[in-house]
Amino acid sequence: MIMFPGKGSSSDLRIITNEELIGNVTIRVTQAYQGSKILKKEWGTKTGFYMNLQLGSQEQKTSITSQPSWNENLEFSVFQYKFACTATLCKGSSKKIGQGSVVLEAPALIDGQLISLNLLQKKKPIGQIKLYAKFTRLKNINTDLESLALTQPLFLSILFDAYDPTSASEPPDIIAMALYELFSHHDRLLDLMKYIIRYEADRVDEIALMLRDESPSVRILSKYVRLTGEEFLVKFIKIILPSIISEKGSVELDPSKIDPRDEITQNQTNMIEKANLLFTAIFSNFMYIHPNIRELCREIIRVITVRFPSQESIGLGGVIFLRYISPCIVAPDSVVPTYKDDLVPKVRRTLVLLTKILQALSNNVMFGEKEPFMVCMNDLLDQNRPKMQKFIEDILNCQSIPATSTVTDCELSPVPTTVFENLSNYLINHNDKIFDCIEKRLTKNQSDEKELSSLSKRLKTLIEGIKSSKAKLTSSTSSLSSSTSSLSASSPI
Repeated sequence: MIMFPGKGSSSDLRIITNEELIGNVTIRVTQAYQGSKILKKEWGTKTGFYMNLQLGSQEQKTSITSQPSWNENLEFSVFQYKFACTATLCKGSSKKIGQGSVVLEAPALIDGQLISLNLLQKKKPIGQIKLYAKFTRLKNINTDLESLALTQPLFLSILFDAYDPTSASEPPDIIAMALYELFSHHDRLLDLMKYIIRYEADRVDEIALMLRDESPSVRILSKYVRLTGEEFLVKFIKIILPSIISEKGSVELDPSKIDPRDEITQNQTNMIEKANLLFTAIFSNFMYIHPNIRELCREIIRVITVRFPSQESIGLGGVIFLRYISPCIVAPDSVVPTYKDDLVPKVRRTLVLLTKILQALSNNVMFGEKEPFMVCMNDLLDQNRPKMQKFIEDILNCQSIPATSTVTDCELSPVPTTVFENLSNYLINHNDKIFDCIEKRLTKNQSDEKELSSLSKRLKTLIEGIKSSKAKLTSSTSSLSSSTSSLSASSPI
């Protein structure tokens, strides 16, 4: 909260509520000049004097001296590029002799600026105070964070490695959404997704585990494909869902859940009909899958071919179906909200069963002992495997019907402050874990030793800077209530 002088006297202040820390200003209080008999008289006494400087809610004092010279530096946090500085000359413990205010602009202080401030007593000039102010940007911390994330894939790896999935107090969305917003702002989301594919492939020992958890990296990927590929999702959902909603018969296959009045063979026929309708709706609309998602699929093929040869289709299924299509079948109202009231328990159960069939088809597996009631769908899976293979080939080869770009003119606005706050907090909260992860990677792969050592030094400096800036922010705002109350209660000299 910054206090700015408004119209009228120096105590007439308006409050601007914006607490984005942008830097520090160091003000050197040099000396006061006698400008009237009143000041000369006061200065001639034996009682010492000091200068009190106030920037908004922040207040600092010089030491007490018997001479009109201090040459002391007082440092303040800066939250706005334009801010007010009030200087008060005091005698003894609290007597105010003269006061003056000036509005400063941070950019003008970058190279340092000498300021002569008139001191007033009962609105009459009694002397001057000489100040030297220099502004230092703290944007270097945010810039360094931004640079590391955008240019150092190893930094992203360490961030993801340090996440603790067993911690209930640490939801993965915080760091995931911070990185998502940052890369989105720079129109680099596709680059981030390609990196995540490589990271996920490297961190698992078998492809069946790839993209199966709810880690920050997987959360980012899930959000990207869901938002980027919405056009295709809406298209096939609007084809399949009306038929499921209007279905009078049952598709239940689990004997423990079948209504005694239903025939299991008829239920199986109904389910096969709905599954074929779903397959057709998905496979025949491949051209509406967003070009960026198709490019992501090609990246998956490139990565999996090297990491897990001959298992490309399983890796592709993890993105296209597990993280893209299947979640929207289970919850179609997340794509088309108007269907929400139609999703009665019977409809939702049908969607769950259809998702099981689709996942089995995409993973190239058959139903067995784990879910014996689904074994009756194995023939359906065999019949549709060629169609699934063609669908995958169509996605990889299709270059037509480019979707409307989802990129916004992000450069018109700054990266949200919360992005850097969340990244900074993550680094501080995971300080030990981050450097443990670096050590583990050094042990595992000596070829990255130079890059990891450089990253380690850079992170130590960055985290120390973040802690320092947060400490200054806490210190400068801790007396907000008392300082504001004191300022409101005070009157002009």
